[in-house]
Amino acid sequence: MKTKTHQVIALLWAVSTSISFASTSKAASTPDDAVVAYNRKDYATVFKIFTDMANQGDAFAQTFIGWMYDNGEGVPENDAEAVKWFRKAADQGHVRAQVFLATRYASGNGVQKDLVESAKWFTRAAELGDVNAQVSLAAMYDKGEGLTADLVQAYKWVSIAANRGAGKAKTLRDALVKKMSPAQIEEAERLVVGWKPTS
Repeated sequence: MKTKTHQVIALLWAVSTSISFASTSKAASTPDDAVVAYNRKDYATVFKIFTDMANQGDAFAQTFIGWMYDNGEGVPENDAEAVKWFRKAADQGHVRAQVFLATRYASGNGVQKDLVESAKWFTRAAELGDVNAQVSLAAMYDKGEGLTADLVQAYKWVSIAANRGAGKAKTLRDALVKKMSPAQIEEAERLVVGWKPTS
């Protein structure tokens, strides 16, 4: 079983603070019930609660079901099922699902490796403000993986991530500066100043 404790904590925190769960029945399970069940390691209950929500179109629940398939918690580990659920949530604009899906396409884990598709999903997540997606997208622009190499775009994305606290972004930005002309850096800085996350 894969260990991704920091991701599950972030997912559980998001669900425990969620106010978007729509329930028409007082007896229906809630996201809080799923958190309690997860803490008890009652993954079957977690899976049931989130599957009910996911089948109603809840993007967070779809992401969590994908994560459970990814890690084999409550269900057998299944890369294809993980990708299926990540894609459902990503198509609805769920940023975490977009990052998970982009990572899958970059590695070929559960899908055929496709760097163009990976870059597409990293771009969507980066535009929504995800710093991990911004760093990954910058690296792809730097190496010309999945899109045309572009040092200005690479610098833009890595600088945005660095400005938002992504420590590893500063190292990549320093490496990029050594390859860029002053005019390229100036152009990239203009793009950084003008960037705002999409909603």
